[in-house]
Amino acid sequence: MLTQSGFAIIVVGFFLVMQLAILIVGKIFGKLAMLVSTSNILLAVSIISYWMLNLLFAPTHFIELREVVVLCAQVLVITSASYSLVLQHNSKSFK
Repeated sequence: MLTQSGFAIIVVGFFLVMQLAILIVGKIFGKLAMLVSTSNILLAVSIISYWMLNLLFAPTHFIELREVVVLCAQVLVITSASYSLVLQHNSKSFK
């Protein structure tokens, strides 16, 4: 049986392999910024969702400073990736 930490390691490993594939495909087709922004949003949302589910099902949980720092970093990733996608969309509509 797979533990929660083992599952998290597999998911993060999958996202790292996916990021590498996106870098290769993005360089070939010239859509690197859009693909990286989209994958960063997916990764950040999945990390926040994983944390929230663990928080809901834990009998007792004390929120540590490192968890708050990671969550704030993920919110920054989502914000900057969303801004990048909106900026790319707006620049294409003006051409």
